[in-house]
Amino acid sequence: MTHTMKKSPRPLLIATLLACLLPLSASAQEPAKFNDVTQPLHAMKVNYPTPYGAPEVADVTKVLDRVFNYLNAVTPAKVVDATTKAEITDFSKLNENTILAPADFRLTSYEWGVTYAGMLAVGQATGDKRYTQYTFDRLKLFADLLPHYQAAMKADPKAK
Repeated sequence: MTHTMKKSPRPLLIATLLACLLPLSASAQEPAKFNDVTQPLHAMKVNYPTPYGAPEVADVTKVLDRVFNYLNAVTPAKVVDATTKAEITDFSKLNENTILAPADFRLTSYEWGVTYAGMLAVGQATGDKRYTQYTFDRLKLFADLLPHYQAAMKADPKAK
């Protein structure tokens, strides 16, 4: 009984891939003047069209303002009546329809802790009180709501 083995295409594929990876000339094998062996990566000049470098204060300010304005607009620090959408400012009048104002993001999570810390750091670094106030307003809202919700939960432990 004769038995023929089919040749696997794998060795040919590997050889082709290796040939593509090998340099085409001896000069390509010479080490570059600067590379990550001869110089630390952070000290190397990049060789692509993206312009990196020290940012200008105006550019940083522009980005900070864009982020702040967006977050301030989409994460209001207020509570509303879910049915009427009216803002509730007297927290002694909270009811079962009271919710945080609808927002693009929730105001409490690990990520928002990082955001608040960032806002405080930016406020301190720039002297712009808007960033500090942003954090203060949202955390104060929770601090002001807490006793009212604790009283409501004590009065009705099954309340949501």
